[in-house]
Amino acid sequence: MKLKSLLALATALTMNAWAQDKPGHKIPDHPKESKEAKETKPTPPPKPALPETSEAKEKLNGGWLLQSSSLGKSLATSLQKSAGTDTKFKLGELTGDYVATVDLKEKKIVVEWHKWKMESTASSERAGEFKMTVKVSGRQEYKIKSVTDGETPDARKLDLQLMNDFTTSKTTFRGIEIKSKVQLPELQSGHWSIHEGHLYLEAKGEPWKFDRKEAK
Repeated sequence: MKLKSLLALATALTMNAWAQDKPGHKIPDHPKESKEAKETKPTPPPKPALPETSEAKEKLNGGWLLQSSSLGKSLATSLQKSAGTDTKFKLGELTGDYVATVDLKEKKIVVEWHKWKMESTASSERAGEFKMTVKVSGRQEYKIKSVTDGETPDARKLDLQLMNDFTTSKTTFRGIEIKSKVQLPELQSGHWSIHEGHLYLEAKGEPWKFDRKEAK
């Protein structure tokens, strides 16, 4: 495998992932819909795949530890999307903590990335098979724009806005370390549930599942 090909792929993965869905990133124009398409009734959005019952919204306060599989799947999906169909990823070991601390009074959520690391294997015809490691540390600050309570998942909604991102990330390809800004999965505005001691937040794909982090 040529070093030049590996570096080119590494740069494409990290830069493309960072560019996606950011201001200034040009999105291709969608073709105009036909008259028949406009007359078709829109398909209603699917109901949130969350537990039906939940504790009250006041129980959102405090620390929540995200189960690593939720975050790993989201990041692997983001990298796969940026790399395209020519590169395949296989998720490996996940270590470190992702802790979200909710403060309803101050209307904010602070996310801490504690020595978080994802190991995976990637392969492509151009670069062959190689191991890839992504390390993340730092914190993110979200504003809680609104939060609603209710007896069903449809009624429970959390509206968030990312205010500050103080994270740093490093990507390693076969011992070659690149200080890159990886597009990290973010907390999504959506429906929520607290059920049997777990917090479920709506996300792209499967809901993110958190465990209650006990205060020391």
